[in-house]
Amino acid sequence: MTTFNLVYFPYAGGNAYSLENLRKQLDCHWRYTALEYPGHGTRWADALVDNIHELTIDLHRQLLDSADPSLPWIFLGYSFGGLMAFKLASLLEQTGNTNVHGLITVSARPPVHLRQPMDSRFLETDQSLTAHLLSLGGIPERIVQSQEMMSWFLPIIKSDLSCYAQFDLQQQKINMPILSFHGRDDALMVEREWGDWQQSTHVQANTGSEMLDGRHFCHIGNEIHIATRISEWRDTLSETSVLSEPCLDG
Repeated sequence: MTTFNLVYFPYAGGNAYSLENLRKQLDCHWRYTALEYPGHGTRWADALVDNIHELTIDLHRQLLDSADPSLPWIFLGYSFGGLMAFKLASLLEQTGNTNVHGLITVSARPPVHLRQPMDSRFLETDQSLTAHLLSLGGIPERIVQSQEMMSWFLPIIKSDLSCYAQFDLQQQKINMPILSFHGRDDALMVEREWGDWQQSTHVQANTGSEMLDGRHFCHIGNEIHIATRISEWRDTLSETSVLSEPCLDG
């Protein structure tokens, strides 16, 4: 059975460890690589990047340094990370790199809908931004109650949202299947958008979407299901892969 390198792109404000509970459910035919945005997680000492071009260059370099070039890659992007993964997949195709065999997105708005401006009302004050994050279900109450932690976290999320506002991907399409997951009660998306990732790929075979119970951070409580589902999807893609690797432990 073919082993794939699953490359994770975190959500806005997240870091390389934000999907650890999901990673622990992956079977041995995945090799897991998590990218880290500047100023986040293990790169806390690096300056934040609020320019989408600079962030793309950083992630491209990081990807080539950390992903295994001997394995086929599948990108996994969460929310903001889904769009970054799409942008990197497109860039790699344009430069002749064919290592990416598929894209998985979670709670990521389809690029065709990015022409609609982002609702910026929640960015007006720190209080409104904090309330918005709480409504999405992705930030623990204990962090909100800590002025010290919020003074550290808010600049991070603002930097990522600044990059999000600069995406210009509406007309781009990639040559790989896309599997998208969405939360049934996600306040950032509407039901009619759920299946529209198919408009961003030339490959319709094995492209599809799935709705999960939950809000924006719909992986919470669904880790086993998602891990099983993406492994099944991977196995359908492996039929076209020339690699056949033994099971990887750890």
